[in-house]
Amino acid sequence: MRRQAADALRQIGSPAVAPLIAVLGDRSHDWEVLLSAAGVLGQIGDARAAEPLIGALKAALDARAPDVMMRLTAAEALGQIGDPCAVEVLAAAFKEEPATRSVAAQALVKIGAPAVATLKAALQGQDTKVCAPPQRRPARSVTGRPSSPLPPPWETPP
Repeated sequence: MRRQAADALRQIGSPAVAPLIAVLGDRSHDWEVLLSAAGVLGQIGDARAAEPLIGALKAALDARAPDVMMRLTAAEALGQIGDPCAVEVLAAAFKEEPATRSVAAQALVKIGAPAVATLKAALQGQDTKVCAPPQRRPARSVTGRPSSPLPPPWETPP
């Protein structure tokens, strides 16, 4: 039933944007309802939805693990809308897991020229917040002290 309702709202188009924005802003709704609202707003492509979707993506980025689907859905919707105002929050999404980075990159491509500098910085690794690889700590032994690496097999005594 939800799928049919989402399809109907998408077909209605622009007149459905304001009610969908209201749904997206009301966090008391079930997460599936929020995801549907964000997805349909992207499919409609109305610029009025850009700011609420930016807010939803920012909230999802702050929330961490529970909101992976909202990060993906909001980022994709922002790409479908193509509003240059979304470049900053999409760049912030580059710090997340690979799926979010991929969707954010695709959204930036859809935004086009306003996103070129952000994508170039990511490519060249100039923005450490965008491209920094995860920091690795040295392994620790069971005593809590850094463990020494094992010698290569050819140096192991018989």
